[in-house]
Amino acid sequence: MHLNLKQRAIIEIELESKSNSIMKIAKKIGFSRKTIYDEIKNNSNYIKSKSELFLHQKPQPCIRLSKFPFVCNYCEKQKSCSKQKRIYDAYSAEQKSKILLSKSRSKPQYSKEFIEKLDKAITPLIRSKFSIYHILNSIPDIKCSESTIRRYIDKCYLTARNYDLLRAPQRNYSLKEYRRKRDFVPVRILLGRDYKEFQAYINAYPRKVIQIDTVFGTRDNNKVILTIFDTKTKLQFGYFIRNRSMEVSVIILKLYDFCIKNKINFFDTILTDNGHEMQDLPKYEFTEFGELRFKVFYCDPYNSGQKGECERNHEFIRYYYRKGKSFDGISQRELLDTFIKINSIKRKSLNKKCPLDLARDEYGQNFLNYIFNL
Repeated sequence: MHLNLKQRAIIEIELESKSNSIMKIAKKIGFSRKTIYDEIKNNSNYIKSKSELFLHQKPQPCIRLSKFPFVCNYCEKQKSCSKQKRIYDAYSAEQKSKILLSKSRSKPQYSKEFIEKLDKAITPLIRSKFSIYHILNSIPDIKCSESTIRRYIDKCYLTARNYDLLRAPQRNYSLKEYRRKRDFVPVRILLGRDYKEFQAYINAYPRKVIQIDTVFGTRDNNKVILTIFDTKTKLQFGYFIRNRSMEVSVIILKLYDFCIKNKINFFDTILTDNGHEMQDLPKYEFTEFGELRFKVFYCDPYNSGQKGECERNHEFIRYYYRKGKSFDGISQRELLDTFIKINSIKRKSLNKKCPLDLARDEYGQNFLNYIFNL
């Protein structure tokens, strides 16, 4: 049994308290003290001090790091301290754990002898420019799938390489890695709002769920598209924002107020990712009188497939606005017109109907006029 993000969030919150103890944390999440000890020691991050970054001086060791909690989460001087620093971050620990788990399970499922026989049988044919599909259908003794062989070639279990494959010259491989430094919502917000909690919530009673997300243009462009996807009609629409959490909340609250005023049952539950621009939404779950507006839930980190319908629908947006292109020259009116075109496309999954027609039948023309500013 492995620790999950919710349990790691509890560890991070407890480490920020001066009164924490390893026994207290272990009892709270239901794991042994040894598990907590290993988790903190192995998955905490070393943080370089200013003297190390700018003056290239070796920092002084900190005595506090030699005993529990082994990190500086609770220390009030951690930002200004020039000594060695270690920080436990739940998101980072979760990612480290997944990478380690993936590596441990990436060994080949077949024996060494079988792989050697497979290599001798198919590598000469691959280098002779026969496709893997052709080879498998020509040699029935090979009890392997095409995806398994491609994976073995990619991981260098066979002597054939990716450039030996028939379609390799047609593919463009980029050596440049695009990594966007991303800020997440504080882990305290995730408690009670993770994906498992979402599943339990919607299974207990029928809910009207919308999925919201952001679509980026260029990496350094603050102007992004906030997309709102209705899981019932597959309607998706969006607005330009400046990647700020307050702007997201304002748009959602205006949409909610319009639906309440016009008695439109559009949504009562929101599922989104854990980007920092979504961190203010839980503040508005209740009205000032304590009445529930909507519930907010977050996907697990790096699991955008948990709101896969919304993500998949973004393909339509990329038909019009290619990835890596700035949104600066596009007006809000042009964006809404693009969404009208997207929602007018008939879908096989909707029995040859389009989301626009389904939404008109479900919510009325007045609702469409509002969201598309018609």
